[in-house]
Amino acid sequence: MDNDRKGIFWVLISTFFFALMGIVVKWTPGIPVFEKVFARNLTGAIIMFYIIKKENIPVKLNHAPLMLYRSVNGTLGILAQFWAISLLPLANAVILNSLSPFFVLILAYAFLHEKIRSKSVLAMLIALAGSLLVVKPSSAINLFPSLVGVLSAFFAASTFVLLRKLKEYNPPEINVFFFLLFSVIMITPMMAITFVVPDFAQAAKLFVIGIFGTIAQITMTVAYKYAEASKLAIYIYLNIVMSSIFAVLMFNEVPDILSICGGSLIIIGGYINYKAALKSKPTKIKEDFSCQKSHL
Repeated sequence: MDNDRKGIFWVLISTFFFALMGIVVKWTPGIPVFEKVFARNLTGAIIMFYIIKKENIPVKLNHAPLMLYRSVNGTLGILAQFWAISLLPLANAVILNSLSPFFVLILAYAFLHEKIRSKSVLAMLIALAGSLLVVKPSSAINLFPSLVGVLSAFFAASTFVLLRKLKEYNPPEINVFFFLLFSVIMITPMMAITFVVPDFAQAAKLFVIGIFGTIAQITMTVAYKYAEASKLAIYIYLNIVMSSIFAVLMFNEVPDILSICGGSLIIIGGYINYKAALKSKPTKIKEDFSCQKSHL
């Protein structure tokens, strides 16, 4: 198996575990979102600390203020993502979170002075049309949760911009570990206010959320060690398909025709942007973007 195929294999494994994590988040309705995020990040921090020690990486953080800013941004992103999953049909929440590549094009243009390709503009317009079909602005009941889902994509994209700068100061393992650690510290007071003592089944699900999220992060990182991000980015959209199948099987959530059409348009927009990236010479920023999920 060549390196490209290895990369595709590992990114598919990562996407599968991201989908499983969303399923378990949805499957634990009696636990507040703060508690779910706490469990997810605490488990990840413990595992990342073990990896850092095993690899003999110095536990030293450079540029703590920027890391704190990144941690606040990343924590808000995960909270928004988990909240959207809890309030919306799972497929809709995943579809809206998949808008992050298009937000990153805008933010990279605004803050990193990256040129936006003409085909990427077309891709963004198609994705915008798709998101409107999913959000359904005329539906007052689902509008606010849908906007939370869009915010989760925005925070994911803005986290990438911060990561681009942080990579100049720290190894990726240190950035991930301190993000998870700072996030746990920040979210503890809010978790304490809304804390619900979980029963055995709920505690097991919280642990599984952390395990699945961490496996997804690690396997995503492995994938990008084998293949270029531009060759793997499109496979992340399979999360929409996987989550939709799981949602039907486990929660009997059959997407309506507008959500199906909207999700299809977002995938089409992603494919157009993916093909445009392949035809142009990849810059470091384009390559780094698709790795952002492994650091969330």
